[in-house]
Amino acid sequence: MRFYATISLVVWHCFVCPLTVWSDVSIEPNVATSLVRSIAKYLIPIANMPLFTFIAGYVFIHIMQTTDKYDQFKKFAWIKCKRLVIPFLTTGTLVCLTAPQRYLWMIPYGAGSHLWYCIMLFWICLVAWAVVKLDKWILTYVLFIGSMALVLLTNCSASELPQLPLGIRNSAFFYCYFYMGMLLYQYRNNRTIIWSVLGTVILFFILSAKTILGTAIPAVQLFHSFLYSPLLFMVLYVIAMMLGEYVKEWTFVQLVCNYSFGIYVFHEWISWCTYHYEPAYHLYIQAPFLFASVFTVVVFGLSLLLTHYSLKTNIGKVLLGAI
Repeated sequence: MRFYATISLVVWHCFVCPLTVWSDVSIEPNVATSLVRSIAKYLIPIANMPLFTFIAGYVFIHIMQTTDKYDQFKKFAWIKCKRLVIPFLTTGTLVCLTAPQRYLWMIPYGAGSHLWYCIMLFWICLVAWAVVKLDKWILTYVLFIGSMALVLLTNCSASELPQLPLGIRNSAFFYCYFYMGMLLYQYRNNRTIIWSVLGTVILFFILSAKTILGTAIPAVQLFHSFLYSPLLFMVLYVIAMMLGEYVKEWTFVQLVCNYSFGIYVFHEWISWCTYHYEPAYHLYIQAPFLFASVFTVVVFGLSLLLTHYSLKTNIGKVLLGAI
C-alpha cells in the first residue's frame, strides 16, 4: 500500500503540478492537458496524503500494541521529533530557500513547503498516543467525528478555513484518516465491524450534507475523501493474501517502501522547481502525456538515488528523519 501511495504521489505531481504552477499565466491549456487533469482527478485523486496518513495510523497502533517503543511518552515524543519535527525544520527550510514561491515566514504556521505533512503528522501522533493511553471512548469518538465534520465542511465550502500556527488546522483535518487506520488494524479480522464502520461513515456524511448544509456532496468527492484509503487497503490486502510469499521477494517494492519518505521529499522539490522553468512548461503543453511520462520516470529515479546516497551520510539521515 505504501508502494502504491508513493508511486501515485510522484505521478500526480509530475502530471498535474504544471497546471497548478502556471494556472494564472496567459498560456491556455489545450485539450490534451485538460484530459490529463480529468484522468488524474479520477484515477490518481488528491487522496495520497490521506492515504499515507491512513497507513501511519495502522502502523502506529501496531507498534504501540506489539512493542515497548511507545510505552513512555518522553521516549515516544523524542522518536517522533527526530522522525518528523527535525526534517520539517531543516529540510523544510532548505526547500524554502531554494524553491520558488516557498516562504520561510510560513514555517511557523506549519507550512512553507511540502514538508507541512511532517509537523501535521507529529501533532496527530501525540494526540493519538494520549487517546490510547487515556482510553476514554467519549474523547475518542468526539475527536474522530469532529475531524470528519471538518473534512466535510472543507469539501463543501468554497473558502478555506483560517490557517493556525504549527499546522494544527491540518492535524485536525487529517486526524480522521489516521484514526481509520487505527480502527482497521484493531478490527482487521472482523469483517462485520469493518463494514459497519464504513457504512456509518457513509451514512453520516450523506445525512450531514443534506440536513446541515442543504446540499449533497458529490459521490466521487466523498469516495476520495473517506472511502478511498480503507477500501484500497482491503483490496491490496486480499491481493497480498493471494500472492502469499511472493510479495516478500519483490525487492523493488520493499526498496520503494523503505525510501518512501526520501522520495516524497525529493520528487516534489525537483518537479516544483523544474515546472517553474518556463521552457519546461512549454514542452509539457506541446506533448503533455509524453513529457509528463518521461519526466515522471526521471524524477522518480533521481529521488530514489538521492534518497539512497543521502541515507549514507549523517547529515542526510538528519534531513530525512532517519537518525
